Amino acid sequence: MADLRLKRIPLRRQRITERGIAMVASAMIAACGSAGAQPEQAQPEQASGLTAPAGWQRLEPAETAAKLAAAAPNVTVAGVQAWGEPALGCYALWLSLRGSGGDADSIARDVIEGLRSAKFTVTDQPVADGVLELGLDRAPYKGRLRARVGDGQVTGLACVANQRDPVSCETGCKSLLGAIK
Repeated sequence: MADLRLKRIPLRRQRITERGIAMVASAMIAACGSAGAQPEQAQPEQASGLTAPAGWQRLEPAETAAKLAAAAPNVTVAGVQAWGEPALGCYALWLSLRGSGGDADSIARDVIEGLRSAKFTVTDQPVADGVLELGLDRAPYKGRLRARVGDGQVTGLACVANQRDPVSCETGCKSLLGAIK
């Protein structure tokens, strides 16, 4: 049933979602690249270990868009997973990037700068124990990003909702974001 709903989503809406996820991925990638990241040997892709909320489906086109956005020198994508409930306007992207340098504060500043350059309004909080938490807003999406940053690595999740049913999306986003420790 979930696969049928994805097929009914207009192609234009799928592309908007893919672009939005790619922009968030690009900001995280820029942070890793500017933190002195060095290319590493190709390794098997890391899985998030997260379980998508009930009713959410895997969004392979969004994963592909995030991977394409990650095609940058000095950045190794350790893993990408995306889920959503497009009928409600809920979307989540988990992304893990590796490099060789950069402390938590400098990577956090770079993530925030990258998001702002992608025209997101960002409500930032100081990094606490290597965890960065941000509010994100770029019409038509609002949401949160929570990431573990430091030692040239960024592993985090961005979860956003559009105007369709943000209240329903919040429950799923809270459970996913809470898993990033």
